Amino acid sequence: MVRDILAALPTGRALDAACGTGRHAAFLAAGGHTVLGVDSSPDMLAYARRNAPEAEFVEGDLRDLPVPDASVDLVTCALALTHLPALAPAFAEFARVLRPGGHLVTSDIHWQSLYLGGIASAVDAHGVESRLPASRFRPSAYVTAAVGAGFAVRACHEPLWPHSETGGGPFLRKWAADAVDAAYEHTPAALVWHFERL
Repeated sequence: MVRDILAALPTGRALDAACGTGRHAAFLAAGGHTVLGVDSSPDMLAYARRNAPEAEFVEGDLRDLPVPDASVDLVTCALALTHLPALAPAFAEFARVLRPGGHLVTSDIHWQSLYLGGIASAVDAHGVESRLPASRFRPSAYVTAAVGAGFAVRACHEPLWPHSETGGGPFLRKWAADAVDAAYEHTPAALVWHFERL
């Protein structure tokens, strides 16, 4: 869904904010964009550089992007905003770096999915698992932050979870697979936005 939105936009200078593995940076570069990826993790940046060698990557934070004012035509930010304690600082930065008329495409795990165990986790070098911060931003929070920063809403999508043999994780499936399937059925998986900078 994100790629469908991105593919319909004119080519230009694109920022992949919180670029992670660089999957969107690679897609944008293949589509003719000049791409800058920003992430706070040096390990992710190394992965992104391998995944999208035609893009440029720098270390930085969503709330303090190392990007000049009004210097990009497109910003994409995938699966990162939910890890922030508040949306407004990131949206203010997106508005700052975008030229008027520029586009912002964001995606996050849906806030309802967080209650079903959809909180990202990572395992450290000692094998200890920790969960990432996960704010439960409802659609109204995105609209408030975006409009307050000078954006107009162009589209909002809430795709549903497909049927899965792994939904809910192995522990829950071992004890209550039918209940897990019933909980996930017809439940939104993600929240995808398309905004335009006024």
